[in-house]
Amino acid sequence: MVGARAFLGLLLAALAQGGAAGASVFRHKWDTVADLMGMHGQGGPAVPASIDFAAKNYGMITTAADCDSEGATIEDGTLAVARKLKAANPATLVGMYWRTDFVGEIARCSNFSAELNAAGNSSFLRDDNGQLVLEHGHSVMWDYTNKASVALFARALVNVVSPNLETGKPVLDYLFLDGPDWQPLPNISVARNAQLAAAKMAFFADLQNKFDALPGGQRSIILNGVDTVETAQRFNPTGASGVMIDHWTILQFLLTGEPMDTDKCSVKPPDICGHFNKTAMGDLITLVRSELLSNMTLQIKGWVGPTISQPGKKPVVCPTI
Repeated sequence: MVGARAFLGLLLAALAQGGAAGASVFRHKWDTVADLMGMHGQGGPAVPASIDFAAKNYGMITTAADCDSEGATIEDGTLAVARKLKAANPATLVGMYWRTDFVGEIARCSNFSAELNAAGNSSFLRDDNGQLVLEHGHSVMWDYTNKASVALFARALVNVVSPNLETGKPVLDYLFLDGPDWQPLPNISVARNAQLAAAKMAFFADLQNKFDALPGGQRSIILNGVDTVETAQRFNPTGASGVMIDHWTILQFLLTGEPMDTDKCSVKPPDICGHFNKTAMGDLITLVRSELLSNMTLQIKGWVGPTISQPGKKPVVCPTI
């Protein structure tokens, strides 16, 4: 079930104190490793052995079915896996992975694909010259100032966490929302980029409110990528129930010599390439302990495996926590 893109995340539930008034945080025990660890991965066969192992060894599981336009929709496929996980261990928290920047799954493999495609490209972001804005050079993006566009997206997200008609309870406990921050885009004015950023944060606030209003128990949104104080300041006022520190043991928190560069290293002795950047790590630890995140479920992603390569040398294995 986990596949090659899987990673392990250390799961911490922050104390509910101070900050914006959001949904209740998820809490955990400290007795065993399984009480603290979360799993994040998708793809691969959801065979009984992997379902049982995941359900018994992780307190929180984020996953999603493959986006296959010929098979089950991504929602139906994910819910089928979630039901199996809950059957193996009802106490396990299960969430679904969604992208929030480019349109992706909604356009290709969702229960809402037909509705979105019927609207044509009117839902997608255009720059100030009227050209479609593409993520990674090929994927259209949501226009969060287009209320009709994001209303459809919100319906899709609410639908997947709605209570089961037979049990009155949801199958999924939360949605993990990737790409939530707004990065200023070229060929869009500073003022309009600011409007788009504000509209996206307002979307998350409204979505958490919609989740809170649903019957049957807590449903949360967890926003990815809260690696800096500035990002935390944007996410906190939304009232989102949770956030994830996305790069705890890679990229800007390791010594590579060049920011965000994992392909080459120019660090000079006595520093060692691949070791922690103590200054950046100190700032991040301060952020984790700050009031900005004190009212949220806090996930900390610990990437495992090689992340830095140097010419003529074996990859440096990223430190783990």
